[in-house]
Order: sequence, then C-alpha cells, then structure tokens
Amino acid sequence: MKYPIIIVADGTDVDFFSSEEAAALSLEAVDVQDGVYQAYDADANFLTISLPEGVKKTRFLCFTLLNSDGKIAISDNAVKRTNKKGELCRILCSYYHKIGIVCPDQSTLETLIKTAEDHNLIKHL
Repeated sequence: MKYPIIIVADGTDVDFFSSEEAAALSLEAVDVQDGVYQAYDADANFLTISLPEGVKKTRFLCFTLLNSDGKIAISDNAVKRTNKKGELCRILCSYYHKIGIVCPDQSTLETLIKTAEDHNLIKHL
C-alpha cells in the first residue's frame, strides 16, 4: 500500500491521510455500512473498508447509530487488487477545482498527489 490514503465520500469530497489508522479514525461506521466511502492508495489501488465484528444497530429519534467495540479497518486486498487510476484522477481534479486549486489538463496521479502535499491537504494522526 502506497501512502497517502485517499478517502472519497459520496464521489465528490476527498480527504488525504498519512496512514490507514488516521483515515479509519475519520470515518463514521454508519456511513461505512451505507457505502458512502471509497478508499484508494496513492497508486489508485482500491482499498477495502470494513466494520469490526459485533457492530450493533441502534435507533435514536430519526437516526440510526452503529456501536462497536472495535475500529474501522482499511486494508489492501492484494488478491482482488483493482487499479482505478483514471477514475481517481478525475475525482481529484474535480475536487481541486471545487476548492479553488488549478488542475492542469495533463495531470498525472503523481502530480495530483504532489498537489495535495504542496497544499498541506494530508491529515496526520
């Protein structure tokens, strides 16, 4: 797995993390269950986001809460490795445009990751 870890929420919002632990801490279990997030490494390999064993669903007013004793896990599934480089480049350029960062026409994934580093977008623990 190559860092940073890139989390995409709802196909449009992007966060960059220095480790899978930092990324996992930012995720909501109910959103993981609902498939809100996609995770990639810096090589655009699709990563697996999983909930811990024993997740309990609770209703509170109009909300659904998930409670568990464990942590959300993000892992590299080398057996089912799927590279999504073109898709991730499009998502990152769209996100950069949304937050006011110019994305050159011929951007590579490497230059897009460097842009995240240059703009201090990578979150650490």
